[in-house]
Amino acid sequence: MNISVLPGATELINSLKSGQVTEERITQIANLYFPVAAVKAGILNLSAENRAEFVRGMVEGYFPK
Repeated sequence: MNISVLPGATELINSLKSGQVTEERITQIANLYFPVAAVKAGILNLSAENRAEFVRGMVEGYFPK
């Protein structure tokens, strides 16, 4: 699935492409993309805990601590 069809995703993707990579934008993209990534990975438990773990992983991938 192309996440750009999700509400609000196009603006976020364009801001990232223009170099506006911030922790907040990565968090927003990760929250939008979580259901898609989970289903593709065979994860059917779309709990808040799993979403938070996914978002943390995405943010830490861009902004290692």
